[in-house]
Amino acid sequence: VGSLVAGIWKVFGYFIAGGILSGFGPALGEIVGNSFQMVVGLIVGAALFSAVRKAYPPLVRMGNLGVKHGE
Repeated sequence: VGSLVAGIWKVFGYFIAGGILSGFGPALGEIVGNSFQMVVGLIVGAALFSAVRKAYPPLVRMGNLGVKHGE
């Protein structure tokens, strides 16, 4: 959930910055690309998180990784 909120905030921030730098018309066109970047980042991040958690189970015991002990 946090990554999704951060990604939406990033797209919004890029839109505002792009609007200030080059106008809001061109910045509108960049929303699709920035949103795609966000979705790919979420997918890759989730896959890496899962792979690391499975490859190194002691991480689950060391801290809060969003899973309960014994899973």
